[in-house]
Amino acid sequence: MVLPGIQAIFGFQLIAVFNNGFKLLSASYQQFHFVAVIMIAIAVCLIMTPAAWHRHLEEDVMTKKFLRLSSRLIKYAMFFLSVGMCIDIFIIGEVIFNNRLPAIAAMILFIIFMFGWFIFPSIQKKKNG
Repeated sequence: MVLPGIQAIFGFQLIAVFNNGFKLLSASYQQFHFVAVIMIAIAVCLIMTPAAWHRHLEEDVMTKKFLRLSSRLIKYAMFFLSVGMCIDIFIIGEVIFNNRLPAIAAMILFIIFMFGWFIFPSIQKKKNG
């Protein structure tokens, strides 16, 4: 379920570079965007790795090793996805506001991602067992 969303974000990131407005950004913001694209690309790679692993190594079985690997890779992917998205949110905010608000918004968004994707599930896991 995560993969189509990441692919859509990645597509929009790639399109942005070819828009005329991208050339108006400072070199540092263009470089930040490049880092964000790399982060999303890493997330795509990590999300797709379990499928490749399963097709090449364990296509006929579903092992605990595979499930653990898949879960771990998805966790890593979500981290890279959150970093990439927060960088792009920062850049968009800078274009719109040109003050400290975008940095604050990006940090708050990162905290929300970390809470929703890592901290809250970890708390629930400890509660349940």
